[in-house]
Amino acid sequence: MNQKYPMFRVWDEKAGAWFYGMCHFYPGEIVRINGLVFQQFTGMSDKNGKPIYEGDIVEYRQFIVGLGKGVKPPLLVDEVMYDPHLAAFVLGEDTMGGMVGDKCNVDLRVIGNIFEGKNE
Repeated sequence: MNQKYPMFRVWDEKAGAWFYGMCHFYPGEIVRINGLVFQQFTGMSDKNGKPIYEGDIVEYRQFIVGLGKGVKPPLLVDEVMYDPHLAAFVLGEDTMGGMVGDKCNVDLRVIGNIFEGKNE
């Protein structure tokens, strides 16, 4: 059997740089070890094909039932976080944005991360 390991990126606080690879961790809170911060890949990509990691800042529109035809829902911005109670990656600390990959969240796009801020 081919076992797949979770993919992580690691932020080196001293070097101010990212490193990517695989580790043996379980999801939960962001892990910090000697100035290295581990963030797990969600397994999902944004609308442009960019991988989404824990700690990314994303913008998206949330589908709203009953919104008039041709009316776009408001643009929302949230941080991607892991919620151990839901065992899922969610949008925002209060989880009101839903889960990453939720069909109600459309046009989801990574616009930055919690260490480097927004790209725009």
